[in-house]
Amino acid sequence: MIRAVSMGRAHVMALASTGQLFTWGMGLDGRLGHGDTVHRDGPSPVAALEDAGVALMSIAAGTAHSIAADAEGILWVWGCGLEGALGLGENDENVMTPTRVETTLAPTERPDGAGRQVRMLAAGNQNSAAVTVDGRIFTWGLGAHYTLGLGNMETVFRPTEVQSLRYAKIKKAALGPRHAAAVGEDGVLYTWGSGAHGRLGHGDENATHRLPSPVSFFEGRKVVDVSICHCNGSATAAITEDGACFTWGAAHAALGGSAKRLSSSDPKKGRDEREMDEEQEEDDSSPQHQCVPRAVEGSWHRDRQTKIDGIALGTYHALLLTNQRVDRR
Repeated sequence: MIRAVSMGRAHVMALASTGQLFTWGMGLDGRLGHGDTVHRDGPSPVAALEDAGVALMSIAAGTAHSIAADAEGILWVWGCGLEGALGLGENDENVMTPTRVETTLAPTERPDGAGRQVRMLAAGNQNSAAVTVDGRIFTWGLGAHYTLGLGNMETVFRPTEVQSLRYAKIKKAALGPRHAAAVGEDGVLYTWGSGAHGRLGHGDENATHRLPSPVSFFEGRKVVDVSICHCNGSATAAITEDGACFTWGAAHAALGGSAKRLSSSDPKKGRDEREMDEEQEEDDSSPQHQCVPRAVEGSWHRDRQTKIDGIALGTYHALLLTNQRVDRR
């Protein structure tokens, strides 16, 4: 039985209930963890982890790297090592097989060591994050656009605690190439980084937030899940405790019925034209962009018993997980 799946730009990780990891897709940079750069069309077990007797608890696929954590809170990383994304120090070399990160994520006074266990992981474009069971969040990698939440744009080569969220009891986090988000146990949603396209949800258009800031729109609601597409990171989505879905950010993203406009990925355009559009979009303050969260309406609104439990946001699409079972007869 598969209990978790994570997708990068061109590779997939699937974690079985036994702790066994399978990967497939593009093998460049060693991101699949098989010791080579071979592309794989279907799931293949990561032998290095099995040989070491490692049973994983959480996984995350970045743009070109992969991270995982076992039951002891030990981090394992592989793939593209640029800008410290792997947390292995000042080494930009690619890592072809899972390698242990020599770090203690969160010092603990508990004799069972539970404070060091990893609750969940997030991976973006050359950056990574880990959330521990005691609610602390650690980030590392490329700090451009203030995505690490440390108040600066420096590259960080080892997992470093986000001090401003130390007492926020974080339970989930999401990383994009230009912004990031985290959810506390009390349901407060924090975002930080570049505010272009309104992707932070603070209603202040293109304002940059150097440190995590609570999204005031959700005051009185509890957020339970958040998602950012780390391929272009132009939009954000969140799920609240009552099962509602909200999106905000770029008008061309998967916002659930927002105004459409020509995408920078239009296949009819040449590569140079697309790259120019991407640069222009980053500074675009078009009123079509959603600067504050807006509810997404769908067929589930006709059935009050249906609630949204989770969301995965893509560049131009989104997937919603509901509490309803599908009749396969």
